[in-house]
Amino acid sequence: METSEKRWIITGILVVVILIGGIIYRYNWWTFVDSYELGYKFDKATGQTTMLTRTGWHRITPFFVEIHTIDTRPVQIRIEANISGSSTSTSGVNTRVLNAMLVRFKPVGLIQLLEYHGRMDYDQETLSQILKIYAYEGCATDGYSKEHLQKKYTFLEIMTTTSTTADTLQNYLPVKTQ
Repeated sequence: METSEKRWIITGILVVVILIGGIIYRYNWWTFVDSYELGYKFDKATGQTTMLTRTGWHRITPFFVEIHTIDTRPVQIRIEANISGSSTSTSGVNTRVLNAMLVRFKPVGLIQLLEYHGRMDYDQETLSQILKIYAYEGCATDGYSKEHLQKKYTFLEIMTTTSTTADTLQNYLPVKTQ
């Protein structure tokens, strides 16, 4: 082999190694928190969870630090009545929305959410199911109060509701006779 061929081979190998190293560095040492997400960092060495103060790119140390995100956009949760059991009607049966709420995650309740459900990424679909559980807790009882629920669950914010709570349910309950 000539000297120029050896140089091209060495240059090609270096370029490939640099590209592969750059890709590994990007996926292991950098993560991105979008503008609608709340990021939090878990330090495996100390066991501390810290809320990130900004969005964008964050440099991490692999194996020692993990960054997770929680979607903070409002989401509509609802209770539906349908025959097929699915949330969309495929058999021509109309789905009826009995109750709907607009809820979202409040960042001040980060630690409480992590204590209840663990450390992970919470996208809108996962978080909506969790918030639905807490937003409708005690919904059909006389003691239902969204203010009480928001104090009890600091990560829950109920923005609006088309609720059928205990006050309006009284119109549909059978009359008690004595």
